[in-house]
Amino acid sequence: MRYEHLIQINDPTNPLIAPLTRAQLWAGLVRRAEFPVEFALGLESAEVGERQPHGADGGWRLSRTLDFGPFAVRDVVVAEPENRLRIEALASAAFGRSQLTMTIEAPAEDALFLRCVYETEAAAGQPEPESMLVELREQAYLAADLDMVKRIRELLSNDGGMSPLG
Repeated sequence: MRYEHLIQINDPTNPLIAPLTRAQLWAGLVRRAEFPVEFALGLESAEVGERQPHGADGGWRLSRTLDFGPFAVRDVVVAEPENRLRIEALASAAFGRSQLTMTIEAPAEDALFLRCVYETEAAAGQPEPESMLVELREQAYLAADLDMVKRIRELLSNDGGMSPLG
């Protein structure tokens, strides 16, 4: 299954929404990677490994184990600074491999967007989900990403700028 959506971060026509810079949005995405409990409902704890260099552009990767109580998810985060963050969840007996790629796009000086692309595979031996379940999953992905952007804005307003971590 592949699902993609675009979130408008800055809207120059809406003065009620404070604009974010690319660096601020990136800092929020990095914070989500390094402190996932702050962003994911139902996540009880997370073990986050050390950043390892990855690629020639200053990129990095880290491994995580996310504890949701009845199950755990092991994943790897790969970062291309101020551009793209990819989260690759490893396949398990219950879940197939999945990947979320978040890309910052700035088609104009005052425009900033976040493109989120989800790619999932069914677990080995499991059938593809029915269309209603796929639609519910897509709605949940969009809601989670909108909540993430809202949380990044909250952290920025509380932290006075959320020091760029990435």
